[in-house]
Amino acid sequence: MLCLQQATRRLDARLATAVVGLAMPGHEAFYERNEGILPGGGLFGPAGADLLRDVVGCTGGTPEGDDVAARFRAMGGATAKLNVAVAVEMAVRVAASDATSSPDRAP
Repeated sequence: MLCLQQATRRLDARLATAVVGLAMPGHEAFYERNEGILPGGGLFGPAGADLLRDVVGCTGGTPEGDDVAARFRAMGGATAKLNVAVAVEMAVRVAASDATSSPDRAP
């Protein structure tokens, strides 16, 4: 997860989503093979949840990014901390987008 976080942290949402999408099959296959022995039944511990939040935050605002987030949640990434962080990140992105595209915005 650290490598994925580092690879996507400076990318725009569409490119970050494409990178994460390419990594998803490997994460899902690992989870399926090891689901029964993972501590707590999830793929992500506390440190992984913070990294996952960063990765999902980079993919926010696109339908594909929402799909990636849902797939991670299905693998045990559904923590209250992650869900709140993703909701806040998406709200900030929408507000920033609205502010820059507003016709009332002064040049």
